[in-house]
Amino acid sequence: MKESKVDVDTSILLTRLKNKVISSFLPLNNGTLGVNYIATFGDGAECFFKTHLNLKKAQENLLKEIAFLEFLYGSEINCKKIEIQAGGQTWLRMDKLNPLTVDLEPHEIIEVIRNYSLKLKGSNLGKYVGPDDTFLSLLERSKSALEYLDASGHLSMEVKKSVENALLYVEKRINQLVPGICHGDLGPKNIMLKGSIPIVIDWEDAFLGFEGYDFLYWLTFFKNRKFYSRDMFDLTEFGCELGSAIMVLILVLKSELALSSGEYDVHSMSINDRLLEVIKLDDGFRCKE
Repeated sequence: MKESKVDVDTSILLTRLKNKVISSFLPLNNGTLGVNYIATFGDGAECFFKTHLNLKKAQENLLKEIAFLEFLYGSEINCKKIEIQAGGQTWLRMDKLNPLTVDLEPHEIIEVIRNYSLKLKGSNLGKYVGPDDTFLSLLERSKSALEYLDASGHLSMEVKKSVENALLYVEKRINQLVPGICHGDLGPKNIMLKGSIPIVIDWEDAFLGFEGYDFLYWLTFFKNRKFYSRDMFDLTEFGCELGSAIMVLILVLKSELALSSGEYDVHSMSINDRLLEVIKLDDGFRCKE
């Protein structure tokens, strides 16, 4: 894993852990606003630590993640929050988790989502979700993202018009969607294992969406294209037309991010073809040249 290059003062934390014999405390790959470490104790046990950059938003994101992890999996992963008063640093401590050894199937993902969604319905974690962290905000952002992709020359006239139709279709049916807290970034790398139990991590992007969103988001990852068919929407409450339209919306937002960040440069499939692949799942909003 790529090591952290961010300079974080770990001395106070290590002092707090002085009752533990620590043989190593090594940096791991970072997120956008977080800094990660693996501690190895004298008995060989390993533990994951995460802190934040010196930004208010970064600390808020970490507190949000800790709240979700504690509520959903607390005792299973020994999740704890450590507050360092000097400097106002917050740390997440939990058991080291392992990556998936095999790709999960759609029905297995549905079960993972169902398990955490049922718990979230009875929680007060909505207080960690900002007023603009809603699906309606994503819908509005997708419209400007579409214009950005088109202005950058990445869309054919057919695909642009089809995407416009898809977004309009979602907008007309948004009131039919059942509200619920969603993970917001449910990809293969954010599903880890504690033994054989799936643990969903990285809850910083949790938002007020709707039931079933996380499954559609998971489907938009490149490696999950092998599952694309009209039948896969039988696992959802949407049906093919609405389900594929929401996937188009998600892909537009992800494509804009990839293009603006430079990640698109290493993609093996064009934005136009990725969108067209999903558009073809249902011809209801497909506009042919």
